[in-house]
Formats: sequence, C-alpha cells, structure tokens
Amino acid sequence: MLNLNGYKEYLSAHGANLAEIRRNRSYDHVNATFRGDPAYKRVYVLTKDGWRFEDAKYQRHSTESISKDAVDYYLQFRPGVRYPAGTYVIVPDERSPEINLSKTELIDPFRQPVQERTQWWMIVSRTESNMFIRHSILKCDWNFKWIYGGKIQECMGCLRSMSSYSSGISETDIGTYVDNLAAGWLPDTHYLYGEELSILGLSDTRTINYMTRFIISHNELDPRVFQVTKIRDVSPAGVIKFSLDQSEFDSKRDNAELMVCNYYANDGETVVGGTEDKWSDDVTNSRIYQMIINENGELVPYEGDNILPLTIGESSYYMVKFSGLDVTPIWRIVLLETDESLTDEETKYYRGLIKITTMDDGIVSVKPGKVNSLAGKRFALEVTDNKGEYYSSIETEVQRREA
Repeated sequence: MLNLNGYKEYLSAHGANLAEIRRNRSYDHVNATFRGDPAYKRVYVLTKDGWRFEDAKYQRHSTESISKDAVDYYLQFRPGVRYPAGTYVIVPDERSPEINLSKTELIDPFRQPVQERTQWWMIVSRTESNMFIRHSILKCDWNFKWIYGGKIQECMGCLRSMSSYSSGISETDIGTYVDNLAAGWLPDTHYLYGEELSILGLSDTRTINYMTRFIISHNELDPRVFQVTKIRDVSPAGVIKFSLDQSEFDSKRDNAELMVCNYYANDGETVVGGTEDKWSDDVTNSRIYQMIINENGELVPYEGDNILPLTIGESSYYMVKFSGLDVTPIWRIVLLETDESLTDEETKYYRGLIKITTMDDGIVSVKPGKVNSLAGKRFALEVTDNKGEYYSSIETEVQRREA
C-alpha cells in the first residue's frame, strides 16, 4: 500500500517540485506523440560533427503573399534539442516525406547541384517565449559567389528585399545611377564551425568585406550586380546580414557564365589560381565518419556520440571526407595491442584478420574474421592519400557477436 512518504519519493523521482514534474511530463507527452503530429518532418541538420537527422515539426509562421518578402517558418525540435542561428537544415517538402538527396549526396549534401537544393533552409533566430522552443527558418534561395585568395568561394544564403523610395535608374547632371537595394543573410561559418570549415566543405564568410560584389541575377546577357554596403554580424550570432546596393556589371572583369565578379584582372588574366575549387592548397585535413544501415536499408552517417565497436564476423562501415578534391584514400589497419608478449608475427596475424573492402565515395567496409581471440583487442583505422598526407584515424575495439 502506498503511503505518504512513498508518494513523496515517487514525486521527487520525477522532479524537484510540482512545476518541474508537470514540465517533465509535458516533455514526455510531446516525445511520445512527436511523430504522430501532421506537421512532423525528419530533417537533416549540419553540425560541427557533420550532418545528422533530427525529428522536427514544420509550422507556418505567417501567410505568404506576392506583396511580402519570403516569409519564415517555424521548426520545433524535440524537447531539449536546439541549434544556433545560421545552421543549415534540409526539410522535406510536401511532395515527399523524405529529403531529396541521393545516396552520394546524403553523405555530403554539398555535392547536390545548386539548382536542386530546393529543400535547403537556414535557422535565423530562436523563440524561447514558452517551454517549447521554436526556431525560425528561411529558405536558402541563392548561392552567393565571390573571389578570395585566388579561389572562388561560395555559400548558400537567403535573399531579402529592402524598401527603397528611389529604386530604379536615376539621372542627374553628372551621370546615371542605378539604385536598387537588397539584403543577403548568410551563415557566419567560422563562428559556427571553426576550423572544421574545410572538412565540412564550407567557405569562410568572414572574407566578405565592404564593396564585395555579387552577381544576383538569372540573366546572363545583362546580369544584375550588387555590392556590400553594410555588414551586421552580432545579432543574432551565427548569421551575417549584408546590405547590398546595386552596382554595374563590368564586362571586362566579371564572369557572367560563372556568376562571379572580379574574375579577371585589369590585364584580362583570371585571378583564380588555375582552379575553380574553394579549397586552399595548404589545407590537408580529413575526417573519418562511422556509417550505419538505417531502417530503409540506406548507408548513413552514425549520429551517436560514442564510437561503435567492431563485431566478430560482421561488417562495419566508415567514410572519409577530405579537405581537398579528387583525393584517393589509402586505408590501413593498425593493432593497438600493448601486450609486449605478442611477437611481430602474432601482431601481423591479428592485423590480417581485419578485412578492409573499398566501396565507393570514400567508403570502406571493415570486417573482423571469425576468431574469438580478436575480442577485446583494439585497432586504429587510418587513412591518408597516396602521398601520406590528409592523415586521420579512428580507434575502435572488437567485441563478440551477441547470441
């Protein structure tokens, strides 16, 4: 029979006071019914550790109309899950419950062609006025391109309209002026991801300065060009807001085909250092990701914080991302056994029991042989390019197969 003391212990196990108990129960109810909500979406979010799936509710904030700028939507994650402003989120649209990424693009969504990125959004603020936090998101509708360090940089962002009482073409006694205003909202990539930029495939948006010029137009015959006149990068942290004033297209220096300004120098030579990729030559980083097979039979990045062990007789999957393009991975396995009683022959024997099979898109399968003495031994999976550069490794342990 439950007495008063027992009931108090029951309540204290669910919270320190009545308000906390009610809040925790509300969280439990929300989690239990989360996927049953008609607004439920399974979204793909970019974090410092790579892309990961999250459960979210996609909710309309305001009604769209032809007289308004692109309106924002709300994205509500599960209780306790939140992301900073500037974070990319891929949200399925009404045509399909799944995101429109291929197998290769699921591993690295930046491989998706820009014209197909119709489901890309960016978190621009967070509402914490109630116990269920909601994130405001804007549709990423333009791929901004600029030149920095002899490379073409690019970043998906949001175009915003700005009211101007004098938009259009104005003529004065000394010349003709183009006066259209716009705004661009881009993630502050270095603030969000730090030194992981090159691994994640992002350009550093801090390199956009005053008077940086962008081609923002679908008209290759007469492109519209805008230049930066104001930069705001404080509120909210994670989003850089640029004010843009219309400039003139310079046919001698701008490249309408590549949609980038200042591509040519005054002498007509390109300022891009022989390649159009955005990777720096002196950056030789890589990162290994664990992969799992999800309920749909797809190979996707593992989202957990712990490192999954190898299992005797079963395949595990790993994927590498390099900071450079067209890098061929060279994989190897190293025994981390500290027992000095093992001879060189025994060390070579155990290492040979781990079979590495190269798949595609930088993915390998690692399978321990069916030898029980492998259980408990630790290995490091290492990767480099064929010159020994781009080194990274991941350590794991072998376990027995569950009965």
